Amino acid sequence: MWTDRQLKAIKPDPERKVRLTDSLGQRGAGKLVLEIQPNGVKSFYYQHFFSERGKSKRQLIKLGRYKTQANVSGLTLTEARSQAIALADRSTEGDLKLEIETEQNHELAKQREKDSANASLKTIFESYLADKDLKVGTVYDYRKTMQQTFSEYLDKPINTINRELILKIYRKRSKESPARANNAMRVFRAVYNYHRAVTRLNNGDYLLPENPVSILNETKVIKKVARRSTYIPRETLPAWFEAVRSLKGSRFNSGDVISDYFIFVLLTGTRREEARMLKKRHVDLKRKTFRLVDTKNREVVELPMSQPLVDLITLRMSEKGEYLFTGQDSEKPFNSFKRPLEHLQKEVGLNFSTHDLRRTFATVAESLDISTYTIKKLINHKINDALDVTAGYVIVDLDRMRKATEKISSELLKGIVFV
Repeated sequence: MWTDRQLKAIKPDPERKVRLTDSLGQRGAGKLVLEIQPNGVKSFYYQHFFSERGKSKRQLIKLGRYKTQANVSGLTLTEARSQAIALADRSTEGDLKLEIETEQNHELAKQREKDSANASLKTIFESYLADKDLKVGTVYDYRKTMQQTFSEYLDKPINTINRELILKIYRKRSKESPARANNAMRVFRAVYNYHRAVTRLNNGDYLLPENPVSILNETKVIKKVARRSTYIPRETLPAWFEAVRSLKGSRFNSGDVISDYFIFVLLTGTRREEARMLKKRHVDLKRKTFRLVDTKNREVVELPMSQPLVDLITLRMSEKGEYLFTGQDSEKPFNSFKRPLEHLQKEVGLNFSTHDLRRTFATVAESLDISTYTIKKLINHKINDALDVTAGYVIVDLDRMRKATEKISSELLKGIVFV
């Protein structure tokens, strides 16, 4: 049987690896193998034979490197011999080959799981986007948010983004914009929770610790951001309409289209992107309705148009293109209204957004004592029957919505010569 002195004295063959075997001192047991690489690295293996389809086959199971020095990791000769004897005992009890393969597969699976847990934030974020059924606009917003707040951490392993780092990132970002800092943390929290669930082991253990964003609530550093409540006051509406109509024939690209677009949003309360992406085939001038097929709440809805709005878009329906509000390329909707909007804000003297037009529509509707359920239907707000049992009994039909739309339009256009 080998001794440490013998093994340490063995010199490597510079041209090939060499394997030496030693008995374990048990009849019928396998052997302890020492493999010496040309570079001098020595490793222990357990060698045994098994029968497969009537043929005898050899299997080498690596035990580990030979520990030649006290400060080097590996196995001593005694440790290697003990492991080999343990494997020899198992080989007499059953199919060692199958057991070892199962163990190796398990270890490989664990390694893959660890690698997954150590994946970069960018890789995980892309997987999150691929798995989720998100709208194009949402994906764009998420990418922009991650790039603005986590750009220097995208290539880092997600498990290195700990609680202290999250606190540091939030403090820095919230100085610039509390609202965007809060939104960035919501996105990161969702991505982290997604990956934490994906990498969870079969036994229920998590490879990742709890979400580091939790420190923001624990330390109560989250900055409250007041919800926007701006809208176009009634006394400002005449000036607003005059400024919007002045876009027609102006220096702005697609000025005529954008002018009609702003009025459409105001008189319907439609979301910005849902109106911009509206296709002509979803507009029915005879029934005075339009359909939204790719909505925020994933529901297809049919909504009414008031007569003044029908008159406005009739001409637009006859123009080239698939979309109601086409851009310079007639096959696509207009791309941006940033400069026209800035012009309108200056002309009207009010820093409003397109969402403020939607809010104006709802505010005027409420002032006319139109029911909450009808308003929600008109602006396509999802009604949660689980939270509001009464909502499940209230049916708001198209005729009722049409009457409400006419009333709202009349109020918005009061005192305005609408051509």
